[in-house]
Amino acid sequence: TTSSSDTIMKKIGRQSFNSPQWMMTCPSPPVMTTLCMTNDLYDDAAQSVKNLFNGLSQTCNVNTCDVADLGGCILRMAGHDFMDFRNG
Repeated sequence: TTSSSDTIMKKIGRQSFNSPQWMMTCPSPPVMTTLCMTNDLYDDAAQSVKNLFNGLSQTCNVNTCDVADLGGCILRMAGHDFMDFRNG
């Protein structure tokens, strides 16, 4: 069967499927499964994201809004993780 993402890709002229993990490369092989994530490590990761937000300019106008840019980026990546999850 044809998945909805394949249909969308064909409509926009793309014949192959590319999820974000294939577009953003790392210097080492990607980690496909988190082997260990304690509550403390999760809290540290969440705090790191909060620190990024808090370190940005809070000024938003018609030309710029750093906090909205970062928030939108995180939301898009999380959304694509859900949309791109296949066969598993």
